[in-house]
Amino acid sequence: MPVFQGIEMSGSRKIKFEAMLNARLEAWESRGLGRELRTFQSSELIDFSSNDYLGLARREGAEGERGTGASRLVTGNKVAHEELETQLASWLGRESALLFTSGYAANVGVLSALIEPGDLVFSDALNHASIIDGIRLAKGTVHRYAHCDLDDLAAQLAAAPSNARKWVVSESVFSMDGDGPDVERWVEVATRFEAFSYLDEAHALGAVGVDGKGRGFGLPVDVTIGTFGKSFGSQGAFVAGASSIRRWMIHAARSFVFSTGISELLVNATLENFRELRLGTARTQLNANVDFFAGALHELGLPGDSGSPIFPIVVGDAVRCVQIARALADRGFLCVALRPPTVAKGTSRLRIAIRADHREEELRALKDALKELL
Repeated sequence: MPVFQGIEMSGSRKIKFEAMLNARLEAWESRGLGRELRTFQSSELIDFSSNDYLGLARREGAEGERGTGASRLVTGNKVAHEELETQLASWLGRESALLFTSGYAANVGVLSALIEPGDLVFSDALNHASIIDGIRLAKGTVHRYAHCDLDDLAAQLAAAPSNARKWVVSESVFSMDGDGPDVERWVEVATRFEAFSYLDEAHALGAVGVDGKGRGFGLPVDVTIGTFGKSFGSQGAFVAGASSIRRWMIHAARSFVFSTGISELLVNATLENFRELRLGTARTQLNANVDFFAGALHELGLPGDSGSPIFPIVVGDAVRCVQIARALADRGFLCVALRPPTVAKGTSRLRIAIRADHREEELRALKDALKELL
């Protein structure tokens, strides 16, 4: 049996997590409120349940139907949805996955469905707005720990009541700085204090980690969030974890239950991109570009070692940051100026994101423009 820091991955924590969700599911089902996803084919039945009032969603092209017409719990569940979910779960070594319409919808829906009033939530100080909103909706007691400071996290967990249900929530790669916690130690701290771990891998999946599987791959993370709007080059998101998570989300994640399912056309496009992502060719080129640009920034005396494709160049003053961004645009480079409230006051920055399809001459030209303007 795999062991992580002396703690069995399939041991008491997993049993406790599954027992919590299974008890909730049994309570719903005992009242006749159990839900299941049924896969619908457009030719199977005459549909009098979807919201496709003009019949446009059923127009089918080479990549499938344009829309689903309703929530997946009504008539919107397609074979393509379940195929993508099965492939994602297998890729990440998880029991199940469930699609959401966006990363925001996933975090808001999953967190508010998992966390209950009275639970203690330990959240990184710089977590994404979708995580913050999901925790707020859940009405748990929030404790913010200093950004990526695992000593602070451990101290706060140690001071918490031992009998309280605890959650530790973080991103693996933070979008503004490209940094992230030591995920292995982060999981160890959460596990040591019997807290459930929730890791948003939106900016990591496809780009970093073993075979692009993110920084939490192979570790006993209880809940993993991924998105398709970054490395997958598509749109949507998913939660992955134990089979009970998928079952509970179908019942309790309002952003899933009350949203029209992702179109079959879009899911098939995501499946196509997913196949290419797993080949690894683009990731190899991305890594080469990241290394090249990191070296270029070091030559300019700028930090360039976040371990991700994200390179923040902190300017400080918002007005000057906008001026530099405009000057870069005049030279043919799109480098958006990020200012408060997106980032803290006094830390306005250019956020440069490196891609696999950037050419070396483009990276070199950007370096020269930055040298001139900074």
